[in-house]
Amino acid sequence: MNENTKNNKPASFTRERGGISNVNLIFNRVRHGLVLMSFLNLLQRFGLVFFPYWIEIEGLERCKEPNIRDNPDLYQVRTLNKAEISDLYSGQYMGFNRPEEVPDSDYRGVGLYYGKELAACTILRLHRYVFKARSTNLKSNEAHLENMFTSNKFRGKNLAAYTRYQAYKILAENGITTCYSETQCFNKSSQKFKAKLNSQRLELRLYVNIFNTLQRNWLLRKYS
Repeated sequence: MNENTKNNKPASFTRERGGISNVNLIFNRVRHGLVLMSFLNLLQRFGLVFFPYWIEIEGLERCKEPNIRDNPDLYQVRTLNKAEISDLYSGQYMGFNRPEEVPDSDYRGVGLYYGKELAACTILRLHRYVFKARSTNLKSNEAHLENMFTSNKFRGKNLAAYTRYQAYKILAENGITTCYSETQCFNKSSQKFKAKLNSQRLELRLYVNIFNTLQRNWLLRKYS
């Protein structure tokens, strides 16, 4: 593992076991328009998963480079190796599949560092990805973008959009110009993030999982 991240994983990248009170948690969800998403998350505890989402396209040519709300000279972009990515997953579930769980799928990460501290990161997947029981093969010029994460202490500085854009640049240098991602329909925070990148919706889909015995993924709408 690179010395920049060994023994320097920020506390906010690990699963928190307290800190924010239930009252503050509810207030934040209402404030950010996450009430419906929270209700769906509650149903998951009873084995009922209803996950409406958009498949979107994004990339370098679709937006201008976002600005960091801080001194940009204090930050550095670099790729993450697989050992570093595995270390992040061991401390914080970042959504979707763990990178190594999808056969025939290569992956890598792009991290934004504040000194030696990882402030934000995103995972890039190549060749094939699986999302909500749906497998998709990718062309040589395509990638799947997943697991965008910003450390708590660095939020509010527009680092997520900036990091994502840097990932576009790194992918473009390797001939990858088309990027796909998903956004949960009731996740207002993710929608604002995608709006900054001028992403375009391609499909509306619904994933249903009943007690882990019945799984379906339906196409509800295609966008022109």
